[in-house]
Amino acid sequence: MQRRVEASPQARALAVWDSYTEDAGWSDRGCAFINAAGDLPDGHPAHVVIRAHKAAVQDLLADIIAVDHPAAGDAKRIADQIFLLLEGGVTHRGIDGDDRLALRGRALTERLLTPVAD
Repeated sequence: MQRRVEASPQARALAVWDSYTEDAGWSDRGCAFINAAGDLPDGHPAHVVIRAHKAAVQDLLADIIAVDHPAAGDAKRIADQIFLLLEGGVTHRGIDGDDRLALRGRALTERLLTPVAD
């Protein structure tokens, strides 16, 4: 993900999407981290790793948006919205078996990052 983001200076937030959908390859089961979180008992040490990974993705998105899209508004709020779209799209890939919602989420991400003309 870091390499793709660094290689895409004009569209770094979308590069995060692309890393999930193109680099990692689709799993028929959705996100391995989400699956593990659901399967492991409370208090399992892997939950720390899962939360850290998810927080790192959210933080990366917020940092990218703050720098690359300052006119879009509150970077943290927008990053949270994009993160939900990303997580939902990837998770539903495992449920639905197709990329439809992930592709729709990526398109919505582009909209969220495009400032509205006055």
